[in-house]
Amino acid sequence: MIEESGASPPGSGRPRPNTSRRQLVEEKIYDAAARRFATRGFAGTNLTDIAEDVGVTRQALYHYVANKEALLARLADAAIHATAAALDTAAATPTGPAAGLRRLAHLLVLASIEHAYLYRAVALSAHHLAADEAAAYADARRAVHDRIGALLAEGVRDGVFLPLDEQVAAHGIEHLVTAPAWWSEPGCGVQPHLAAEQIAAMALRGVARGGGDATARGGPSWAIARLRTDLDYLERSLRLPSAAPPDGE
Repeated sequence: MIEESGASPPGSGRPRPNTSRRQLVEEKIYDAAARRFATRGFAGTNLTDIAEDVGVTRQALYHYVANKEALLARLADAAIHATAAALDTAAATPTGPAAGLRRLAHLLVLASIEHAYLYRAVALSAHHLAADEAAAYADARRAVHDRIGALLAEGVRDGVFLPLDEQVAAHGIEHLVTAPAWWSEPGCGVQPHLAAEQIAAMALRGVARGGGDATARGGPSWAIARLRTDLDYLERSLRLPSAAPPDGE
């Protein structure tokens, strides 16, 4: 068990554990909570389970966290920051839409693999968050969707992406790059950077003109397919809301 003598309840006047030791214990608590919430659910986990995983008593656990809800809020905050870090890193180097989408997808897959239990735990337990915490988590997810959508729109305008429905394509790519959190976990044998590169390439091929298949380009079938997608895009662009009837009708 972890030495508990340094822990003290708030307001007791006893010295608190040194910062590095406290941070180490907190990290173990959050890791254990993420794993438990991801595999057994928020309702199926109690603080005793987490305390046993960390190697402290339940009473000692209260020196670090007030309750399960506080733990979940901390995990949600960590997930938000991990996602924001991926978005910021992707945006730090301006590139064209194709390279930008591939880089963003790569970074989001890496984050999904690195924080698999964390992402899965928060996604499964988000309905237990307080209203403001749930709103912040929803905003973070929306930011991913919006960034992907913006890159797709830019690529369509530049002619490097197929004129697909950008919202549908953004949702598809978003699910593709976040899915690793649901099938990868420590010890599963997945090599994060190789997986990220493969999935990022898949995301780009799904929207790039020609689909990344050079052998199919230039033939009649490819030309007809390209014309059809362009005509579909033109039709969507020209589609206007129904005009309101004149007054009195």
